[in-house]
Amino acid sequence: MNNQLRLKNGLLYIEKILDSMSYPDERKEKCYRFQSSLKDDIRKPLIPFKIEDYSLLVERDIRVEIDF
Repeated sequence: MNNQLRLKNGLLYIEKILDSMSYPDERKEKCYRFQSSLKDDIRKPLIPFKIEDYSLLVERDIRVEIDF
């Protein structure tokens, strides 16, 4: 589990860099695709927040996964 968390954190860092270089519409679409790909148990707690920042969405996803 610890290696998976490190890998996710590393990918999150890379995604933050790439996300800062994309257009706002692309960011929303990226969030939508990512959130749609999550399992229901993980996706449902994230829906009420309506997160449109990909990096923040991934961070919240990691927190929800850790809680499971």
